[in-house]
Amino acid sequence: MSLTILSSDGSAIREGAECEFEATIVGRSRWRSKITHMKPYEYIDEMTGGIFKSWKHLHRFVRLGNQVTEVEDQIDFELPFGPLGRAFEPLASRRLTQVFEYRKTATISELGSKV
Repeated sequence: MSLTILSSDGSAIREGAECEFEATIVGRSRWRSKITHMKPYEYIDEMTGGIFKSWKHLHRFVRLGNQVTEVEDQIDFELPFGPLGRAFEPLASRRLTQVFEYRKTATISELGSKV
């Protein structure tokens, strides 16, 4: 995916925070997102500009036990261009699955080195 953060209004995850990214999901693309909802152990970012017609991403952190946390992602998206965009949604879904599988592996690897 080679995700690059192009700009951010700060390092803290907080409601109202905005970022601009560049990555390869369905071709190389740029997008902007804003954190629109935040409560303990979850937040939502929504795309404010980019390749998707709409994008809403819920990040949830669920404590399963002592030093065990599950990270849940729920993404609702729609590609532009109506029926043509819908034809590419399976490709986008597969690519997003790959991205989150990579993130899972990288997170486990990074946290494992800290334990």
